[in-house]
Amino acid sequence: MKKFQGQSIPFRQACVRIFCLFLSLGLLSACASSGNSDEPVGEMPSRKGPSGEGILDLSSHDFGKNPKISLTGTWKLYLGEILSEEGIGVGEALPLRIPGLWRDQFFKGRQGPIFGKGSYELRVILPEECPPLALRIGMFQGSAQFSVNGRFYGPALVTEADRAADIAPSSPHCYPMPTEAGELRIVIRTTNYWDSFGLGISSAPQLGTVASIEATRAFGIGYESFLFGVLTLAILYHLMLFLIQRKDYALLIFSMISAAVVFRQLSTSEKFWLTEFGLSHFSIMRIEHGSVYVICGLFSLYYMVFYPRYAIKPISWSLAGLGAMLLCASSFLPPRAFTSMMTVLNVYVILNILNSVFIIGRAISKKEPLAWVMLLGTLAIALPAILDVIATYMQPVELYVMPLGLLPFIMGQSFLLARRYTKDTAEAEKLRVITSRLTMLDQVKTTFLANVSHELRTPLCLIGSPVEAIRAGEYGQEVSKDHPVFGLIQGNVKRLLRLIENILSLTRLESGQRFALEPMNLLKLVPAYVDEFALLAEKAGLSLSFEDRRAPEEPEPVVAMDIKAFEIIFLNLMSNAIKFTPKGGRVRVAIGLRENSKARVEVEDTGAGITAEELPRLFVRYGNIYSQSRSNFEGNGIGLSLAKRTIESLGGEIFVESQEGKGSVFSFELPLCQEPATHVEPEAKAESAVRLYEDIVHPVPEASLAGAKADAGPQGAKRRRILLVEDNEELRGFIADSLQGEHQILQAADGLEAKEILAAEGPPDMILSDIMMPRMDGIS
Repeated sequence: MKKFQGQSIPFRQACVRIFCLFLSLGLLSACASSGNSDEPVGEMPSRKGPSGEGILDLSSHDFGKNPKISLTGTWKLYLGEILSEEGIGVGEALPLRIPGLWRDQFFKGRQGPIFGKGSYELRVILPEECPPLALRIGMFQGSAQFSVNGRFYGPALVTEADRAADIAPSSPHCYPMPTEAGELRIVIRTTNYWDSFGLGISSAPQLGTVASIEATRAFGIGYESFLFGVLTLAILYHLMLFLIQRKDYALLIFSMISAAVVFRQLSTSEKFWLTEFGLSHFSIMRIEHGSVYVICGLFSLYYMVFYPRYAIKPISWSLAGLGAMLLCASSFLPPRAFTSMMTVLNVYVILNILNSVFIIGRAISKKEPLAWVMLLGTLAIALPAILDVIATYMQPVELYVMPLGLLPFIMGQSFLLARRYTKDTAEAEKLRVITSRLTMLDQVKTTFLANVSHELRTPLCLIGSPVEAIRAGEYGQEVSKDHPVFGLIQGNVKRLLRLIENILSLTRLESGQRFALEPMNLLKLVPAYVDEFALLAEKAGLSLSFEDRRAPEEPEPVVAMDIKAFEIIFLNLMSNAIKFTPKGGRVRVAIGLRENSKARVEVEDTGAGITAEELPRLFVRYGNIYSQSRSNFEGNGIGLSLAKRTIESLGGEIFVESQEGKGSVFSFELPLCQEPATHVEPEAKAESAVRLYEDIVHPVPEASLAGAKADAGPQGAKRRRILLVEDNEELRGFIADSLQGEHQILQAADGLEAKEILAAEGPPDMILSDIMMPRMDGIS
């Protein structure tokens, strides 16, 4: 047996299951429809005389127990004759089974006609004590008028074939009956020259108490109105869902199906609303026929859109196109033509049902989620439709049972479409979030690249410009190796190397690269790096100390560590502490143990401190966190952000406490390791690592670069004033030294300081300003 690719249920097995389910639901629908009949007794007891006279004897009937009875059974028919007002027939009365069509019965050995005229007659003998009664007359395919005991009811009879427009809409009506005479003589006169469905009565008249007949009528109108309201809500709900996103066309098609079903129900049940709006008999019939073509055609598109992988699209499109053609035929052809297409309509319904079940069967065989719900909803409306097709030819039940499947179908499809819409909405929201994150990430990367470019530009300028000056001979023909310009170049080479190293480390972290961890003793590791920073602290005029805060009984702080990761964390914290602590300040490093089995390393300084507003942005890349307490103001770049990411990748945490003007305490914690420490040689590693940070203290040598240059300015000439605004002290110093031989230089570290100089000194001849600066940038 062949299977669909990737399925676990063979297609043939799925079809068998569907057939069994189809048969079971068919039996249930048949039971429901037969149980829904209004007939409380069996076939009408009748007496037929020599001429086939129909008589219903209700003299012993108790309308208290059975308030309503269907007038089924044998009536007498005057074929081809319209009875006079007195109800006297000229021709022979023939027996006629009600309900039933003439074409399905034989009269004197000949099949009954489809078109023509005739009269029905039935005598009903009433009980002696009879309550007030009413008669409910059902639908006719042509023109009809009836009378009871010589009193006429309903619209006038149309007997001319060219007066189709004058036929009153055929809808159920209820009329009070005269019961004083003790019997009812019901005469129905009918003509049909227009409807190819044929003469006859599809649903038998009902006789009962006024209350029961009115209740039947009220229930029919109420049920029709209820379906109208439910389907209208379904239309608006699914249409609004579609209009919100305009993506899932299943919602739009389902709302159109619901609209077509509304018109179908309004044209086949009580027809109350359509007749109230004044629609003609054949307009209602066109709606009745055309709505079926619309519903089936839309169903073909609906299942193709809902399950595009399992539908055979040429078949679905062909069925939809055929429905459109049949709709046009039922809309524009004469009544005899479009009513003769009943067989075509029923075949079209069956083809669409088979196509729908085939598509759902394939979806079930592929284990498509909730495909069984779709099948149950489809069968809920397909099985009553099939029974209605059968009823068209055989009249096994009095009422059409299509409404029985409408609500289960609407509820099932609404559930599936809601799940589908929710899923699409969730996916759209997920995509929106991802897009938003990608956009934000792109913005962050753009900002990151801009800041990195700014960071790179400064050291490159302080390397490239001195080299060009040397080559141009601005420092003389021979430059000694201890000239300050070489210290400037070397310091910026180290800064460039440090920045590149940080960027590479950050890239490795974001790519998920893991560190090679091994047990290390922080008591041996940290002091070695602290000792290497001692010389830098001394140059900066700071005191540097180390403290072991462990209790005597506490174990040594052994943690799982990678030496490179430790350098990223510790060196960034130490360099910031020394860099932003003024001369005469103090930097202290301490090690302790926490109660949660973690080792804690603290780096405390008495530097500039951080404001409460700036603390949340402390570990953001290129967030400017320090106030302008030092002339060489710089942001934290990516150092602190890199330190935080690194400590978190090791399973630790980083903390900060700070008060503006009093200093900061940076600390990080790492889980203790139970294994013994691995032997390392931190002294050599510390010395090579700390060398990259030698430029953080006094980066510009005391000797002036300009002092080694020849004064190129004109003797006695008036020197122009230039305001130089640059937050990097090295670059500001180099530019000032390069220009001061010819110009008078005023220096400012940022925009605010430049404004103060302008207010005090007046406008200069030129302002040479950086763009990216703290407090106030160059553009401002």
